[in-house]
Amino acid sequence: MTLIKYLILGTLESITSILPISSELHFFIFNKVFNTQIFTLKYYNFFGNFGLICSLIIIFFKETQLNLKHFSLKKIIKNYKKTYLPILNVILISIAIFLIELFLKKLKLNLKLTIIVLIINSILLLTSNCQKNSKSIHELKLPDSIFIIILITIGLYLRIPYFTLFFFTLTKLKFSKKDSLLLSFFFLIFPLFADFINNFSTILLINTSTYYLIEVICTIIISLLTYKYIKQKIFDKKLHIFSIYCIIIAIFLIIWFR
Repeated sequence: MTLIKYLILGTLESITSILPISSELHFFIFNKVFNTQIFTLKYYNFFGNFGLICSLIIIFFKETQLNLKHFSLKKIIKNYKKTYLPILNVILISIAIFLIELFLKKLKLNLKLTIIVLIINSILLLTSNCQKNSKSIHELKLPDSIFIIILITIGLYLRIPYFTLFFFTLTKLKFSKKDSLLLSFFFLIFPLFADFINNFSTILLINTSTYYLIEVICTIIISLLTYKYIKQKIFDKKLHIFSIYCIIIAIFLIIWFR
């Protein structure tokens, strides 16, 4: 039973974090509906986040086919404005996301806020239309970075799901579908890493177990499979599926806890 529990936790953490539906909201809902606290135990989140971070790094290197051997001081100087200035902007946004997640005091999660966030998430997904967008990462400029940081700060405070928040913001800046997807998953690493740091002290208070390793491995495998699924849905213009799902969950909560 213990093994099944960790497999279930790893699977739920992966699916709800990679898809634009929020693991945080779902774990809160599971705790409320089943009257338990198992889904918010910090050491489960710690190992789940570690698995997610590993999977996102794998996804990033696979999608970009990044080869560090190609970097040189000569190339940096030559292509500074075209290539490396946008990279500096990406780094700026990433650091900002990490610090915001690490120190921002968010709204306290409750049933009413959960329903509101699900509805907002549904609307954002419906309006994240990037069919005619053509901007690439190389066109990311400082004003774009500032706009992204401001919007993400508001979204994180309101507990909007990470992927929805990043993807919606990037599509509104007219970035292409491919680059919006890539940047969204790259930025996702940093709030997860901040949560990882916040929960790090809990690892010192528990006895390590092979079950945690199983959770990490399960999280990595399911996250990679879930990424393939969400990537296909975005390119098939089917994000509305998750929008409808969020509305259904919101209606369920209203009826269940009326």
